[in-house]
Amino acid sequence: MKLEKAPGPSGFNSRYNVGHIEIRGVTKVFKQEQKEEEMLEEWGPGPFPGVVDMFGTAGGLLEYRSAQLASRGFASLALAFFGYDDLPKHLEEFNITYFEEAVEFLLKHEKILKPNVGTIGTSKGGDLALSLATYIPEVKAAVWINGCNANVQSTLHLHHGKLPGLEYDISKLQVVDGVFDAYEAVLNPEDYPETIIPIEKADANFLFLVGLADRNWKSELYADLAIKRLQQAGRDNYEIHKYEGTGHLIECPYSPYIQTTYSRLVRAPIVFGGAMVPHQKAQLHVWNTFRKFLTRFIR
Repeated sequence: MKLEKAPGPSGFNSRYNVGHIEIRGVTKVFKQEQKEEEMLEEWGPGPFPGVVDMFGTAGGLLEYRSAQLASRGFASLALAFFGYDDLPKHLEEFNITYFEEAVEFLLKHEKILKPNVGTIGTSKGGDLALSLATYIPEVKAAVWINGCNANVQSTLHLHHGKLPGLEYDISKLQVVDGVFDAYEAVLNPEDYPETIIPIEKADANFLFLVGLADRNWKSELYADLAIKRLQQAGRDNYEIHKYEGTGHLIECPYSPYIQTTYSRLVRAPIVFGGAMVPHQKAQLHVWNTFRKFLTRFIR
């Protein structure tokens, strides 16, 4: 590592072999045993609530939500889990230890509020957020945005056993206005109970954020099934919000509304659903809601 003169309160940037640290909206990129993670923390004395931030089948290292969280008083770790550098190129098998190391890294940082962290996940990242809260004791708050209640697509290896991946039935893809509609393509989790994440065992709180016009998959059904599982176990450690006219990709406020996008799984454009005005309104409400939730339960 070397120090270089740079603008900002400290006057220096710390340069690493990969990534960098910048004062005011600190960015750190780390590479550890096939792990790619980027942490963005707001400049200041701290300590800050730590968050593991994950997205879905787009893959890669997506940092913009972590950057926004950093500007609002969180130390957010943008975590890639496939499709980046030397990580697997496709959704393959995962090991819970990969995510445990991310949590451990956060908690070792001097500016992180101890002893617990939270997590937020969109789409495939949603079921990973549920798994982190279920299998990693230090994760006390999980934000699920249009995810699934089952472990989708890729086997998750645990310390004792594994969660198989819930598969897609590609034959159920439909073409609507020249793009694929995958709404019916994911198999029903209730028919494959071995893939369902046992969130009733978690010592954590859950926030489910659902776009009722999601065409990527059946987010409302999956959220309802997850909550039913909690209720059957006598748990009340959840909160749910549902948004009319809102599609799959619920982003930070004022982000462009995205109705269709290219899918790595289908290798073709797919429809995400929703309508521009209600979707944009939902993005603002979601942003405020999950920040309050994380602040409340990360301590």
